[in-house]
Amino acid sequence: MLNNPLRYVDPDGLYEYEAELLGKKIKVFISDSISKKERGQIETKINDAISLINNAADKLTAKQKDIIGNINKINVSDRINRSYTIEATGTYNVVKSDILYSASRPDHPSAAWFASTIAHEGYHVELYKLSHGDLSKSRGLEAEKASNKLQRQVGEKIGLAQYEIDYLKVLENNPGTRYKEPITKPPNTQPRERPRKPTKRSP
Repeated sequence: MLNNPLRYVDPDGLYEYEAELLGKKIKVFISDSISKKERGQIETKINDAISLINNAADKLTAKQKDIIGNINKINVSDRINRSYTIEATGTYNVVKSDILYSASRPDHPSAAWFASTIAHEGYHVELYKLSHGDLSKSRGLEAEKASNKLQRQVGEKIGLAQYEIDYLKVLENNPGTRYKEPITKPPNTQPRERPRKPTKRSP
């Protein structure tokens, strides 16, 4: 269930509202520098993602729900270079292109994919808490692999497409693998064959 009793643009240029994630109210902020049309599409994507998580609550383990509950705020901006989470506050900062590829393609990436990233970021917060605030434990290659695994496990329960699941399986071992655009088709994981140089013939 979503609960959005308050929507307004604050003096800092943030469109704000409140949503309910697994029984906990969280704040959602969308930068006012993003067009009104795209803000509406982003809000719809976030609400759909949260609904997918809430509707799958009976399928999630208690631990998975606790991890998702580590996220307290979602902040969408077109003024940052990449998405990241502030572990100490549970604030998930999302670069616009990671939730909305373009206004003409509002379904990319999918709501299920974005929902699964909430679990992913929540696991980074979990690692931070378990290590008593040691950022070296909540970041880095091993932390990313573990977060990708948790993202896949939750994603399988909330409706990820098979190609999205397959992509996460790749990321569990190689977090550096990336699509050319946000999650629209399965990646080509086959190594490219280098072109052979022509051999010189003897005169």
